Amino acid sequence: MCIRDSSRGVALSEASTGASYGINVLAESNGDTQIGSAYVSKRFFGDMDFNKTTKEACWMAGSLLNAGKISSGSRNIIMHPSVAVEFMDLISAALSADAFQKKKSFLAGYLGSRGASENLTLIDDPHMHRGMASSAFDDEGIPTRKMEIFKQGILQNIYYDSYTAFKDGIKSTGNASRGSFKSLPSPGSSNLYIQPGSRPLEELIKDVQTGVYVLDVMGMHMVDTISGDFSVGISGLSIEKGCLSKPVRGLTLAGNLKQFLANIKEAGNDIIFYGGSGSPSVLIEDLMIGG
Repeated sequence: MCIRDSSRGVALSEASTGASYGINVLAESNGDTQIGSAYVSKRFFGDMDFNKTTKEACWMAGSLLNAGKISSGSRNIIMHPSVAVEFMDLISAALSADAFQKKKSFLAGYLGSRGASENLTLIDDPHMHRGMASSAFDDEGIPTRKMEIFKQGILQNIYYDSYTAFKDGIKSTGNASRGSFKSLPSPGSSNLYIQPGSRPLEELIKDVQTGVYVLDVMGMHMVDTISGDFSVGISGLSIEKGCLSKPVRGLTLAGNLKQFLANIKEAGNDIIFYGGSGSPSVLIEDLMIGG
């Protein structure tokens, strides 16, 4: 049972369920060990596919065994949905009206203009059927609504709660969020996802002559969402002439989140949700990789 109660006498409640399953798998070969992880969360227990999630974790662990390095340079990359979601969660934090008003977002000043590739449409849908973050109202009791955050690269909307909306002289978008009744609300996302494309992952890979299929990312907590600068560790599989090749790790992916958004070439059709965030595989051009 979820209850929203405000000082204005608004008292609302709704019932919901949830189930989650996570697994870590250890693989070993020739003295090298790798861990593969996978996670799934659904509104209903019957919607969870334990076999699929377990097989994904096994494949992740096995794919990274005996990994090496590649030379440094600008390369095209394809992000696994779980990795793309981690980047989208960072971008979501920069879409708060509070961050915009305090000039603490790398996207400040882009509202109403192009802030990403025309190949990106980013949607926030609190009314998604069986969505993990679905709700008819936010944590202030304001009715929620579906929004296109980026529409073909144009930044159309950001997240407002009542306080930040009052400061800008507009109405709340129904995106107030708080951890518990003890904390103040702040603007946040609901079911945020990249609109999937029409082609499968296999076809995206065929379009890459030299690149990396990124399966894991490390150091995301160090990304600066004010400047947008990032430098994170990655591991995955190299892509050579449109085919997956050898496993690679110990690489650094560096750049700026503005460049990241601007260089999105295509989203696949394999969207996966991790809690309230979802993404398909994403092809991004010309990012700097250190070997």
